[in-house]
Amino acid sequence: MSGSFLPPEFAILPVALYKSLQGKYFVGYADNLTASPGKNAWAGLFNPVGSGVILYVNVITVTNVMGIPFAGEFWFNALFPGPGTPTRSELYTPSNTAIRPLPEPKVAILELSEASPVDPSVGTKIYSQLVAEESTVVFEEKGKYIFPEGGSLVVRLNEIASETIGRVAFGWWEEPCS
Repeated sequence: MSGSFLPPEFAILPVALYKSLQGKYFVGYADNLTASPGKNAWAGLFNPVGSGVILYVNVITVTNVMGIPFAGEFWFNALFPGPGTPTRSELYTPSNTAIRPLPEPKVAILELSEASPVDPSVGTKIYSQLVAEESTVVFEEKGKYIFPEGGSLVVRLNEIASETIGRVAFGWWEEPCS
């Protein structure tokens, strides 16, 4: 038999790497979330109505920068009551910085310090995790938390007994709505 046959190349990639290569994977965080007794803080990924994308949450980290332990509460599609106006975190980037121009996420990280401790009137608390003093807790969800336009994942720093400062970070990818 003359010549040689080489099969087509293929590789099995972790989904986060594959999405990063496509320019669809983003990382970011909310820093210096300040909470005290009677005042919580929260940060979340919000997929705006009309974004044209579906949000897939890959990883979440919650850091207790200083202070006593607090509960990190995870909420799906929650709308937290005022007072206070959430701000958009500018601390994000695509994970693939070799693409030009750099992709911009449609999903936003919103945050609010010194927030009302009242539970939201809508949304579902999915779990709560103790975050010890000066520690980080990592949650690898591998894209299984999926939110359409108008959906959100919020992490609230709750059960605060004295002043504390936290940080919440996210890794996610976005796919066009079909």
